[in-house]
Amino acid sequence: MQHHRSLVLSALLAGLALTGSAAAQDLAISRVGGSGSDFHYYGQSGGIAAYSFGTTSCNVGNQIVLWETGGSNPQHPVIAQNFFRMKDSRFEHLGYSFLKHSFCAVNETSCGSCQGTDCSTLGIGCADTYGSGLNDGASGGTKSEIQPTTGYHEHPYTGPSGSGTIRGRLQVQASEMANSGATYIAESQYVSEHDQQAGNGRNNVSWRQLIVSSVSSITSAGSTQMFDPAIYAWQALDSSVTVTEVRNEDEGGSGVHGHYFLGSKNYSLGGGLWRYEYALQNMDSAQAAESFSLPIGCDGMQITDLFFRDVDSHSGDPYDSTDWSVSQSGGALTWSTTPYSQNQNANALRWGTLYNFGFTANSAPANSAATIGLFAPGTGGELQVSVKGPCGAPVCGSYDYCSVNANSTGNGAVLGTAGSYSISSNDLQFFAYFLPANQFGIVYYGTTQNEVPFGNGNRCVGGSLHRLPIVQSSMWGDMIYTLDNTNPPAPSGQLTAGSSWNFQYWFRDPNTGANFNLSNGHSITFCP
Repeated sequence: MQHHRSLVLSALLAGLALTGSAAAQDLAISRVGGSGSDFHYYGQSGGIAAYSFGTTSCNVGNQIVLWETGGSNPQHPVIAQNFFRMKDSRFEHLGYSFLKHSFCAVNETSCGSCQGTDCSTLGIGCADTYGSGLNDGASGGTKSEIQPTTGYHEHPYTGPSGSGTIRGRLQVQASEMANSGATYIAESQYVSEHDQQAGNGRNNVSWRQLIVSSVSSITSAGSTQMFDPAIYAWQALDSSVTVTEVRNEDEGGSGVHGHYFLGSKNYSLGGGLWRYEYALQNMDSAQAAESFSLPIGCDGMQITDLFFRDVDSHSGDPYDSTDWSVSQSGGALTWSTTPYSQNQNANALRWGTLYNFGFTANSAPANSAATIGLFAPGTGGELQVSVKGPCGAPVCGSYDYCSVNANSTGNGAVLGTAGSYSISSNDLQFFAYFLPANQFGIVYYGTTQNEVPFGNGNRCVGGSLHRLPIVQSSMWGDMIYTLDNTNPPAPSGQLTAGSSWNFQYWFRDPNTGANFNLSNGHSITFCP
């Protein structure tokens, strides 16, 4: 039963249909750093420290995953490794490694009931482990030869160059490790053409918090957090952070999307000034991003203390490392790199990479719209995402907010949506998981946000409240409710284009104090 429930969760997080099992082949990463201590330090060169760490993958789907071995056969996953740091209200990408090209899946049983196969495939329910030594980027291949959205690559691949101590390995400035007050995160991502083409690439990344005692001493600080990129660690560590997923629809073909994630945090500095911090992670978009823009057209707007951070290429990767320029014109604040038409190897935000943007403004946060300009030719030229900013008109979209307390399942309930935010399309669905099984609950919504203790959790919605019909969680602890925009619970609760509402799921949780609990808050701005 537990194994079946994990498949439901992976399908939810991958944006798949709620079918009760993952569709087709579906890779996920169950362990980052092995049992918690498989992190290898190789030494330093020129102030740069080099690392690798162990990883374990699982086939959580219902078909085998190709894992071919051979000098010219590319039908196997490649393994990426990254380190991140949260410090002084920012979440930053410290460094990356060249890619391990996997070979000969051993079909272990650590993921559950394994239907083992020969080593040219990873069987259903089976695991495959690479220790830190095997994941050493010194013998790996460049990321530049991978089409991350489709997973396609060719052999032979290009290896790293440079200093033997750090060449191709996960490179980090030694001065940025073991900083006082900092929290560190390791992330791994598997890219497999067989998996990406099945539309299941969204959940091929996991992260784990670290204890960095010194530049040469790293262990884990908790368990591996599956199915999400590292930017979600920022939100997990700081409840004031919001993370919004942005899909580049059908970038790799029908149902094969590119994925970006925008994290944001804003806070008052006093004296009428506000600090805005943004982190944009490109998980698997081959188009990459060339600009990040926010509207600042409010009267009297003053912008100071601009900040940008990227991740420099290394070990012979062909990309330029020039910082993005920033401009204020046309009512927008825009960071950008050299366009694709001028330099195809410009410093674009490429797959498996996170860049930072920040500034101080004399304007309080409001619903706004960030624009991500895409770099290479593809399905479109830009993506828009709802975000808090100093000013600007909202666009349709959603974000999570408010802290969640664990319920009787041992986890906090998660509320999310599928479908679109278009009023005319009328196809929005609410889903929730990590719920007590077979218990009644309701989705309710209101005009304002708050966070006050209520029952065993927090009430995240205030103002004028409306509730939708009662639903019941399944035996697996999830629920789904299809919204009908034409039938509001009251005229004052009518959802309209351009309106913003805040939603939360309330549910019964017997024998747990107050006998009820609540999910996160989920804010939505609706489109025409």
